[in-house]
Amino acid sequence: MPDHLGSRMPPSFVQKHLFVQGGAFRRNWEFKQEGIKWRHFFILNKFPEIDDKLLIVTATTKVEKTIRKFGPAVVVVRPSEYPSLEQESAINCAMPEEKAKQEILDDIQRGHIHVHEPMPESVLKKILRAVETVTTITPKNKTLILGRIET
Repeated sequence: MPDHLGSRMPPSFVQKHLFVQGGAFRRNWEFKQEGIKWRHFFILNKFPEIDDKLLIVTATTKVEKTIRKFGPAVVVVRPSEYPSLEQESAINCAMPEEKAKQEILDDIQRGHIHVHEPMPESVLKKILRAVETVTTITPKNKTLILGRIET
């Protein structure tokens, strides 16, 4: 890994703030119907510092629509709970995206990712409870998130 990644972020900063459970970043993301928008993403892996595959979820301000579509798999987060989110947002825990860690590192080097403080423990706990209840995540991926084998 180079000495500095993107915006002069040293690897130790990336390890401490991003590659932790609940690590957060912002980047432009292209949506089929909405075009390119800035989005917040959160790393769910229990041990992302050693995993090559990262499971991430994103926050959307379309709270009611997301709740109607995904129900109990949605965690609502207010700016008072996590100040990096400027508006009340919904995090759909039913379908985390899989990303290679190297892809994230490459995007950091290109300056496409802005690392934020990890989400607070209180928000992370709500997300992990939602992950435990959903049936759409494979047992293997649940193990990556929860750190234990699901039966």
